[in-house]
Order: sequence, then C-alpha cells, then structure tokens
Amino acid sequence: MDGKPIEKKRLLQILNVLDDPIILLGKDFTVIYSNEMANSLFKDGLGGKKITEIFPSERFVTFLKSKKNTEGGDYRTYIYKSHIGHDAIVKGKGREHVYRINVKKIAENTLLILKNITKEEKLLMVRQDFIANASHELKTPLTAIAGFAETLGDENLSKEEVKYFSSIIYKNSTRMESILSDLLLLTSLERSDIAPTFEQIDALDIINEAVGFSDFKAEERKIKLIIEKSEGKLRGNKSLLVQALINLITNAITYSDEKSKVFISSSQNQMFIDISVRDLGVGISKEDQERIFERFYRVDKARSRNSGGTGLGLSIVRHIALLHGGTVQLESELGKGSTFTLHIPRE
Repeated sequence: MDGKPIEKKRLLQILNVLDDPIILLGKDFTVIYSNEMANSLFKDGLGGKKITEIFPSERFVTFLKSKKNTEGGDYRTYIYKSHIGHDAIVKGKGREHVYRINVKKIAENTLLILKNITKEEKLLMVRQDFIANASHELKTPLTAIAGFAETLGDENLSKEEVKYFSSIIYKNSTRMESILSDLLLLTSLERSDIAPTFEQIDALDIINEAVGFSDFKAEERKIKLIIEKSEGKLRGNKSLLVQALINLITNAITYSDEKSKVFISSSQNQMFIDISVRDLGVGISKEDQERIFERFYRVDKARSRNSGGTGLGLSIVRHIALLHGGTVQLESELGKGSTFTLHIPRE
C-alpha cells in the first residue's frame, strides 16, 4: 500500500465482490448504496428504497432507530425469496435462510452487513437435538434400572419376582451399553479417529457374515432373509462393512411385517460395488427420507424402540460408507418398502 486513499470506483469494486450483502442507508433510512450481493438477494434494485420496503417489520425499524450510538448491534431475521421474517418461515417451509444483520453507525448514515448463518444455525440445532435425544434415550433405561433396583430391596419379594425384576434391569443395562457403544463408534467415525486396515474382500463374504449375525432377529419375527445375485470384490475394511450391512438388515427387519422377506444382493461395474438391502415393509415418506441418516432420527419411534434399536444405526452406515469413499442411497415408497444401497469404490 502506498498510503494513498482508495478511489471511490475502486472501493465500489471491492464492495461488489464481497460475499456478504451490504446496504448503506441515509439519514432517513433510504438506501443510498447496495452491493451486487444485496441486489441479488432481494432481486429488484434497492437504490432509493425505504428500509420498510425491504424489511416490512416494525421491530426491525424500531431496532434501527434505537441504535443512535456508534456501536450499532446485531439483528437476526429469516429470508426466503422476497419474504422476510415469519413470512419467510411459512413460505419457505424449511428452505428459508437465516441472516444476522450487523448494524454500524457511520456519522448520519447506517451500514447494514448481512451474514448468512444458516449453516451455523443448522449445526447448532443438530447439536441441541443430539444432546436432547441422547439424554432421552439414556434416561429411559436408566429410570427403569433405578426403579426396579429399588424394588429389589423389598424383602417380601418372591423368587419369581426377583428373577423378573432382575431380567428387566439386565435388559435395560444392555440397552444402555448398546447406545453408548454406538455413540462411541459414531464419534470415532465422525472424528476420523479410526484408521482401518483395508484389504481385498469378496462381497459375498460380507453378505454371508452379516446375514449370519442377523438371522436370529429375523427368526424372532419369522422374516426370511434371501441372498439374491451376489458378485464382485472390493477393497475395504471387512468388519466395518459387515457392521454397516448388519445395521441395514436390522433396519429392514424392524420396519417389515411378520412373515415378510428381506432381500440382500450385490452388483458391480468397473468403478463401484453396490450392496443392497431391500424390504417389503412400510416404506419411508419423502419428508423422512431427508432426515433418515441423522443421529437418533426415527420414522416410527414406538416400533424402533420396541425392537431395541438405538436410533444411530443408519448414521453409522453413512459414516462407514464415507470412510470408504462411498455413499449410502435410499429408494423408498410408502406402503411398498425400501431399498438401501451401499455404493462403495472397488479400489
């Protein structure tokens, strides 16, 4: 820098390439400048418009007028197309964006810098949901354990009652152990703490082993596990891929009617191997499909909990697929069943 002041034209060029929308208001809160991002966000040109034409919110105008000092402040709002605030939430239906508007006072002018914080808000929501769901999932068996352990202190209990209450304590402690084991595995996968050894594996070996571990669950509900056409070899970690497939088969069993069938198969092309689990169960709605791989998210909470599921299985599947450089895909229709497919690179 040579110490010379930046020319107005150069300054405007700089403001126009910024990622954040910027709006400068005059003394009467009329727009005297807006950069390209701001014009793009609100579609129409903003020059000469009153702030109330852009943000039709009395609360925002009151907020601006109250900021008479040089410190300014932050204001949070929702924007979806031409809709602002509550209207954006209603019209956007989950597609609205969250903006933090930083207000700066410059002499008699007011500078508005809009920052899109949608991703940060969603991450915060996911964390809050995770803590709430994890607490709930652990509290349920813990309450049962505490309650029945206290009951066992009653000296008048029969041997049959002691045996029954002990079995409930054991069942719920096992459930807590499953939840904690899945949480630890998921955390390791998310943090990339796991550095698995990859080897050449036959897809059929993965399927046979996963089906062997899942047979007893299927037999409980008289569901038949059918291995269809299976071919191909891939390079991966066998124990993790078997775990992923067990989770998919367990999920298929849980959401299928008794005496139904679950089909497992694999196919290959030059680049990838697809390992699929197809059921004839209840299916998954479009709305649920968008969230099905989130931690603790359940399509049917009662059915899933009754089956002993932790609500973490599909999230673990997704992270195992990512660890292998692949993906997990879902095709489903309500009332017609679902197909989950592990799409894994061969090399």
